[in-house]
Amino acid sequence: MVSRTDGDGLLGGGGNADRLGMTAFITVTDAAGRVLFRRAATDAEVRDAVRAAEVAEAEGEEAMRQIADERSLMERMEADQA
Repeated sequence: MVSRTDGDGLLGGGGNADRLGMTAFITVTDAAGRVLFRRAATDAEVRDAVRAAEVAEAEGEEAMRQIADERSLMERMEADQA
């Protein structure tokens, strides 16, 4: 699990974290959520995490568009049958 937080648990934002005086961390937890290991993330790890989050967000938005399109099509088909 990748966690981007400062020491107070406030969310940081990739490149903005440095400007805001925050440090990004790599945190390893067990299944119960207990922290097993934590270290400062490298710049490359932060970039990778931000890029992965952007891709996931775009994929989620596309999936929601597809679901909306399918529901709209189903509603039109039901209206045509009525």
